[in-house]
Amino acid sequence: MSQSLNFVWFEFDKEVQTLWQSLSSPATDKPKFAYESRLRALFTEQGLITKSGIDTTLDSLKTLDVFLSAVKSDLARRDAQESQLLHHEQFIKLLVMVAFHTHQVLKNVLADTLTFHQIQCYTNKTFGRIYAKYFAQMETAPLDNDGYDDFYCGLAFLASGLNLAGQKVAQPLFILNIIGARIFGSIDRQFFALQTDGNTATTPSEDSLYWAVTDFLDNFVRINDERAKALFEQPQSTPASPPQPTPKPTPVAPIPPTQPQVQATKTHTSTPKPTIPPSATPPLSVRKQKARASHTPKLFDEIHQDLVNLPMPSDHDQQYQQAMSVLRKFDDFINKELEQGKTLSDIQFNEKQTQTRTQALKILVELVKQNNPTAMIRLALYYFEGRGVGVDNNKAISLIKRSANLNDIRAQKLLSRLYYQGYQPDNGGVAMQTEMGELWLKKSADNGHPEAKKICAYMNQVELLKEDYRAEVISDQRYIKWGVVFLVLIIIILIIFSIFS
Repeated sequence: MSQSLNFVWFEFDKEVQTLWQSLSSPATDKPKFAYESRLRALFTEQGLITKSGIDTTLDSLKTLDVFLSAVKSDLARRDAQESQLLHHEQFIKLLVMVAFHTHQVLKNVLADTLTFHQIQCYTNKTFGRIYAKYFAQMETAPLDNDGYDDFYCGLAFLASGLNLAGQKVAQPLFILNIIGARIFGSIDRQFFALQTDGNTATTPSEDSLYWAVTDFLDNFVRINDERAKALFEQPQSTPASPPQPTPKPTPVAPIPPTQPQVQATKTHTSTPKPTIPPSATPPLSVRKQKARASHTPKLFDEIHQDLVNLPMPSDHDQQYQQAMSVLRKFDDFINKELEQGKTLSDIQFNEKQTQTRTQALKILVELVKQNNPTAMIRLALYYFEGRGVGVDNNKAISLIKRSANLNDIRAQKLLSRLYYQGYQPDNGGVAMQTEMGELWLKKSADNGHPEAKKICAYMNQVELLKEDYRAEVISDQRYIKWGVVFLVLIIIILIIFSIFS
């Protein structure tokens, strides 16, 4: 990825806003962007279409995550190539629509978080060209094969304002990088996150809109200086296309001294780009780091939530409860230490504590031998994360499979996700297998997992829409054939008439 990307001020045009608002109305003509009818149907089904318009709460991004998972699955079935899609007008418009909805969510959420908040958009030349081509209908050079990474980091939201302590805060969110990771991210196609200084991070980009924005909001209040803005203060050699109007300042929002005052035909005020110390942004928890490293950022968070929100009969085993009462204390302590920036290797326990923890883990092992599916999940998570035991993906996945075969809906949902996205196949994990992912997702849904049921219902809806589309295509082809036959007959009649007239 380029390390010196030039950015200029950017504003979504009226066409984007109109397309987004049209999702709250029934379709009246052909779709304007890829998967439009499916997104409208899902928004309606999930209750995101209200009398006042489209719901822009943080939870609406969970629905978009479900939608993007379905898009990814559909593109995989079609064997669609990323390089082709990034030259497809309707697909580019889909990416922009998802970005715009996320922008609206941020505006909504930050209104309750910051005083005098504002969110400005910036674009680099690569994304600006593509946007101009498909929205402003300007003739521009096509995206070359080396420009994909620059394209994905080409649209950033810069949020700024005053936090509750009266401190000036600012932070950028590279939204297209997250959307790209959600649709195309895999073991073979990694999207690396961008730090606030614009450099590539060592961890892969978040591939979940919900968790990306959640982390953005969580870290936002901790950045208390102008470092986040340095990325957008680089000298501009060539403004991005299309030309943008002069940004309208927000009267009530005090602009910090280093805030760039950008006009479409002028360059930013140049300031040296500072080096951001590693401590500027608190490190992610080890659990999330491990999850994101495999492009499954919600993987472990989802199963932890399922264990709390979806109780199963095996949870109530007395020995299991005793073991977990001990292990939860260790987990709570470890989580607090991780939030302070420590790693698992930094956290040490004395001999007595270690013995207590080991004894609790032994109870889980004994329960596994007794075919307790909940104990299998818990022990698998410890093997995944290396808590109290060494990291062993092979043992962890074996335990999840055993639990899933015992019809634990939580394990079945987790196994589905492991197969859909793949998990460290070169390190004892599993390779991506969409057919197996679909198999276990359906089993989880059939056995009552609420989220799995929603996803399957949506996937079934997608299949029905596909069948309707195929039927329409066949019907149209039939009409075309009869039209050609009819036209030929008319021509023959006219020729005969001209001969005998």
